[in-house]
This record gives sequence, C-alpha cells and structure tokens, in this order.
Amino acid sequence: MKNIFLILALLWAINIQSQTQNICGGQPIPNGWVKISQQTCNGCCGSNSILQVTIKKIDGLPNGTVLNICGGQSVPVGWIKISQQTCNSCCGANLLQMTIKKIEGMPIGSNVNICGGQSIPTGWIKISQQTCSNCCGANLLQMTIKKIDGYLTGTVINICGGQSIPAGWIKISQQTCNNCCGDNLLQMTIKKIDGSPTGATLDICGGQSIPTGWIKIGQQTCNNCCGANLLQMTIKKIEGMPIGTVLNICGGQSTPTGWVKISQQTCNNCCGSNLLQMTIKKIDGLPSGTVINMCGGESIPKGWIKISQQACNNCCGSSLLQMTIKKIDGLPVGTILNICGGQSIPTGWAKISQQPCNNCCGSSLLQMTMKRVN
Repeated sequence: MKNIFLILALLWAINIQSQTQNICGGQPIPNGWVKISQQTCNGCCGSNSILQVTIKKIDGLPNGTVLNICGGQSVPVGWIKISQQTCNSCCGANLLQMTIKKIEGMPIGSNVNICGGQSIPTGWIKISQQTCSNCCGANLLQMTIKKIDGYLTGTVINICGGQSIPAGWIKISQQTCNNCCGDNLLQMTIKKIDGSPTGATLDICGGQSIPTGWIKIGQQTCNNCCGANLLQMTIKKIEGMPIGTVLNICGGQSTPTGWVKISQQTCNNCCGSNLLQMTIKKIDGLPSGTVINMCGGESIPKGWIKISQQACNNCCGSSLLQMTIKKIDGLPVGTILNICGGQSIPTGWAKISQQPCNNCCGSSLLQMTMKRVN
C-alpha cells in the first residue's frame, strides 16, 4: 500500500510539472498559469501575425521550484525573479527570458539571490547585494534576501541599511562590511524583540523610535557602534510590570499611561548631557483610597484627586513642588474627603465646605471638603 502511495505521489508531481499547453496569442493567460515561450505555427491561430504561445500551470508547484518564463509579464504572487537572460527570441523579438523561483512556503532562515529593482516580499529582508555579470540586466545588481518571518524572540541578524526595520525588530548596531550592501550603505544588526519578557533590558541604537511598551532608561557612547553622531541607548520593557513597580527612566520622554512621575534626579550624564533621570511608578490597578506623592507639573491621573502639596528639597525640579494624590475611584457613597482647591469637583461628588489649611495646597489655594453623593 505504501508503494502505491509513493507511485501516486510521483505521478502527481510529474503531472504538475508537465502541465504545459499551447494557446493562441492575443488572449489573456489564465490565472495560475504563466507564459514560458512563443513561436510561429504557420497560421495555426488564423492570421500569420498571430503567434502561438506556450503556457505552464504553476499553481500547486512545490516551494523552491525554479522556472524560466517570458519577460513582459508580472512575476506571480509567491514567486521572485532571480535572473534574466536572452533566449534567441524564444519570447519575442524584444523580450528576454527571466528565471523565477517559488519562495512561498520556504523555511524560516532561507536565503535567496534575487534581482534588484523589485520589491522585497513581506516577511523577507535584504541582507547583501553583489554584482553578477549582468545576470539581472545592464544596470541591476543581484541582492540576497532572507526569510525572517517566524524567527524566535531574541534572534539577531545582519541586514543592509537603507531599508525599514521590520515590525517587532530593533536596530542594535551598525558596521561597514566591505561594500556588501552597496557603495554608500552600511550593514546594520537587528534583533527581534517581539515577545520579549516583561522587564527585559536591551541596548539599541539612538535615532529610532522606542517600541510601544518599552521605555528609555539610559544612554551611553559605544565607540561609533551606531554611527558617527548616534549614541547607544538602553531600553526596558515595562508592559506587564506589576502594580506599584518603581522605575528610573530618562527624562525628556512622556510618562507612560498608567504611571506617574514621583521624582527626578541627576545621574552623572546617564541620560545625556541635558537630561535628568526621573522615577516613575505604576499606579494602574492600585486600590481605592491609595495615597501617593507625585511631582507637580503633570496631569493628575483619571480617578485620582490632589489632596495636598509640599516642598521636597528639589526632588521634582527647581521650580516644581511635590503633590499628594488619592485614588477616589471606587470609594463608597458618603465618603468625605479634604482636597485642594483650584480643581474641578469629580462627577458624583459635591463640595460641602472650604477652609484654610496653612498653605497645604499652595499660597493662594484653600482646602475644600467634598462628599461622595452617588
């Protein structure tokens, strides 16, 4: 029985490979087929001006298949042009023959030499380019592409500069590579960070956006590893960190949603010559009634209210005070709370009095009392 299946599989493969057909020119080529040659046929298609074309069925061919087809037609989806050549007018007086390869379904990490001048397929990246004795045309180089779709988190590869870094990857260095990517292009090293665990720390090149869910925690020189005018920066994945986590990050960036700035300090140029280090705390998910000290000058999070402010020996900057906020979301009806004036009364609460509080809310602000009414 096993032998019968093997014979049937072999016959199927032979049948797929051999599905060619001669048709008359001047009509559309069916979907899933390509033109592989053309020839005269002594009026077999009517007028002697109509040639006969040979088409081949490519639907169902296995990945890695290499095929010579006629130029002047689109390269099928899932295939790529790897070379072109003359073929003694087999495709028409002014058309070259081109060689294509089926890359759809090829394994992760596959390398393929293709012709320049065409788009790099989704899930692949250019890793080098080279001359190839006119194999792709008079002014086109050959380039090598690599399939990166499906690589594991943490994979590091060298690619050519001058192209976008794929989603979920980050540039960690760049270097010269003896013209491997072209006259004016450097080689760069990228790393797959998609799927990195919470708290992961990584040194990356400056001059690129910090990925969502990560934050810059430092920067440093790295002997030109990222380019003549670019520093290396250290980022940390904060997405998924537990409630109450306290973290030192670099100033000059927005405080992430669900976190608040609780202090700032110098750090011996760890974030750049003009940037301080700041400390943030994750408050998203803290229970009702929680009280924390945070820096003034930034928005109070939704569901929280300012209840006092105080000096803190420059802990938030030379002109910023520290303020105390309380989480009121979820407090029971009837709760009475003293808050600072100068802010709106939250929905569901009512102001019931106001009083001085010995500068607890600022020199010109009174303290007011509010009550949860619904």
